Amino acid sequence: MRNVHMPIATAVPNAYLARKIYLFFIFINTLRIEQQNIPTFSRAITSNAFAYFYAFT
Repeated sequence: MRNVHMPIATAVPNAYLARKIYLFFIFINTLRIEQQNIPTFSRAITSNAFAYFYAFT
């Protein structure tokens, strides 16, 4: 079921690319926080947690 739900983490270079995508999500969220200049820190934690879940499970 897990490989059907997320087939990007089956092979080794696909898992490497998923980690690159996760770091890209972190980079985009930090840029969005610095451009909005408002305290959206908890929302960025939740979005990064979803990206972490999809990248490492």
